[in-house]
Amino acid sequence: MKKRIFFVLAIFLVFVSCELTVSEPEFYEAKITAVIDGDTIQIQFIDKTPPDCKWNERVRLIGVDTPELFTTPPQYFAQEARNYTNQYYLANVIFEFDTVSAKRDKYDRLLGFVYVDGSSYSLNEELIENGIGYYYGVFSFDRDKMIDFAEAERWAKAQKKGLWQ
Repeated sequence: MKKRIFFVLAIFLVFVSCELTVSEPEFYEAKITAVIDGDTIQIQFIDKTPPDCKWNERVRLIGVDTPELFTTPPQYFAQEARNYTNQYYLANVIFEFDTVSAKRDKYDRLLGFVYVDGSSYSLNEELIENGIGYYYGVFSFDRDKMIDFAEAERWAKAQKKGLWQ
């Protein structure tokens, strides 16, 4: 009985400690090898492949939602969103996992932020600020980025950018 209690307590402590641990951001060099739509791309890792990842992965840009291209008919501004993201086709990027959210979504896409040309400003936020996509805060991610993305959408609306024209 004591062994069982000890085992249950040990498992509980492992789960609690994992919940309380704040992980450090993880950055990986990659190249955009395909653009699926405005907020989904395919990347190929260059030097180091993250644990539990393949060298070529589909990525959902976290915190942004662009109009859907693959519906009948495509949603308003979907082609413009894909065209905007497509300007970065074959670009070298830095992929960052979020420190709060899951690493993958229900479609097995990696979730994260993509930085083009060494920018400290993510493509995720760029899409929102240019009115190409909406801030998508349904699932929690890095708090500071959530605030920045919400502010980027307010700015895009005020400036009547893209979707907000």
